[in-house]
Amino acid sequence: MRKLKTYFAFIFSIFCFVACKDTSLDTTINLQSYYFPFQKLKQGQVYEYINDSTGTIDYFWHYQSMQDDKGNWFLISAKYTPKIELEQKVTERIYKEGVTCELYEFYLKDAATESIKTTKMQLIETVTYPFEIMRDTTPNTGSVYRFKAKYTIPQEPNVNFTTNKDRKFVGLTEENINNKKTSCAIFDIQQYTEISDTVNGGYWTMDNIQIRDIYAEEIGLVKSIMKMKDGIPTSHTLNNRYTFQEFESKYKTTHK
Repeated sequence: MRKLKTYFAFIFSIFCFVACKDTSLDTTINLQSYYFPFQKLKQGQVYEYINDSTGTIDYFWHYQSMQDDKGNWFLISAKYTPKIELEQKVTERIYKEGVTCELYEFYLKDAATESIKTTKMQLIETVTYPFEIMRDTTPNTGSVYRFKAKYTIPQEPNVNFTTNKDRKFVGLTEENINNKKTSCAIFDIQQYTEISDTVNGGYWTMDNIQIRDIYAEEIGLVKSIMKMKDGIPTSHTLNNRYTFQEFESKYKTTHK
């Protein structure tokens, strides 16, 4: 188990914002317009996120949608490091009620061989973003939407990791985005990871990670704040969006 600490920071990173306002007396809220505008992403778009503490780019997400012959929508997402190294790939299916995950892979470099190892998660509960939300009048109540996945790390094949992300809608607010007041939806997420060693025995639960995600209308995720127990919050904000051609011209050629 001596190698596990090496991967804790990575596990934290892959699971890659506030006052609320009253909107109406309806019993439900539809949050589809705050999700990524998938119908406009057939050509793909790259979202650039910066670290709010350092002002530097921490990662990119490339989002591209597709529609099959039956009219079903999918969003394929890929996360890249500032060096344009692929870290994660996610495929989500978009239903009338919300979004579910159909594929989640992440990639680790083997220190000895420099080769890239692919880990495919075993999806157990797959909700990643709900559209239809019941409006709650009592604080700290309401539905919780869970994403749960099990996986192993190639360097520790006998160790099982199970990550849970419990997502809850907080409310609507307005944020100043590109000098324009924009309606946003706020979600709070509790994330925890269970670890078990199938050979040497033992079971652990990592400290909870508290996450606040803010989604802007017709844009998608614009801010994410993550805090581990007794830790300093880490905040990332959407800094820019590019077509894939603009992204390649500005960044990829630099890292060949």
